[in-house]
Amino acid sequence: MNTFSAKTIRQPHPARKRGRPERNGPDRREHIVQAATLLFLRNGYTSATLRSIAQRANVNVALLHYYFTSKRGLYEEVLNVALAATLTSLKTFQRAHPTLNDIAQTLTAPLYKHPELFQILLVTEGPSEAQEAARAATRRIHLNLTACIKSMQRLGSIRPDLDPDIFATTCMDLCWAPFKQGLSGCQLEETAAQTAFNRVSLKRHVDQNVLVLMAAASSKPRSQ
Repeated sequence: MNTFSAKTIRQPHPARKRGRPERNGPDRREHIVQAATLLFLRNGYTSATLRSIAQRANVNVALLHYYFTSKRGLYEEVLNVALAATLTSLKTFQRAHPTLNDIAQTLTAPLYKHPELFQILLVTEGPSEAQEAARAATRRIHLNLTACIKSMQRLGSIRPDLDPDIFATTCMDLCWAPFKQGLSGCQLEETAAQTAFNRVSLKRHVDQNVLVLMAAASSKPRSQ
């Protein structure tokens, strides 16, 4: 005769599905993005494997798929987070009175924070899925910057005969180009003094290019 009642039988807890976060556990999404940002920017899209990112974030690889679906999805999220403040500022500028210096600071801020970003935004190399993600991120910035320029023209801040789309491209080129010959991934091993010197030189170059933009935007149109 069985002497155990039904109440004394412990039912096993349902197994947590592989790749899902623990119930009431911490959200590891932000932690994963931080690890992915470091490895994607330092090692490049191809070399930064999901396994290495999971190891860096101290999570199961399946959790990356749960949050981001794929490697490309995680890569896109890294770019979205890195450029979020820039996009927010550009959208705010469309309803404000920004200067070209404000725009330049907004465009260069993510590159000062993550110098290796220039390799993604300015260098068209790597797998097609990585290039497509980078182009999509750049296109979002370009579209919002173009809207800013149109707003500045309506307010009379810059000359009205400039083509907003072309001038937006010019702004991005002149603000980002110095990073091609300035900070790079290999300089992560430099001393603090060397890095500080390079940042000063880089800012000087960016400021000089902003003066070129200001001169072009404020000069009077030629009479027909």
